[in-house]
Amino acid sequence: MAAVHVGVNAHLMVLRDSATLINARVVEQSLETVSQLEASTFAPNALQMVARPKWVQVEFASPPPHVEMRNETFDGVEARCVVHLLDELAASSALGFETVPSR
Repeated sequence: MAAVHVGVNAHLMVLRDSATLINARVVEQSLETVSQLEASTFAPNALQMVARPKWVQVEFASPPPHVEMRNETFDGVEARCVVHLLDELAASSALGFETVPSR
């Protein structure tokens, strides 16, 4: 889940209990991709076939109180989620949305 999904204008995502990614960026990715149908909170009724890398290496800051730069590799569904959420954060910022538009 990205912060914009809950009305917070921040470059932050939560992937699982132990993975909160702040200012995440992909630093490396697989050349091999997997295509699957995806929807977006920006267009929830518009399914598209999207090719995503099989794995991504991501640099990000961990949350307070012990902020540190981390580098982690995500694969499979987690890689897809990270790249999808980064796309949504970029689109939200580019379109000037502080939150995801309501349906």
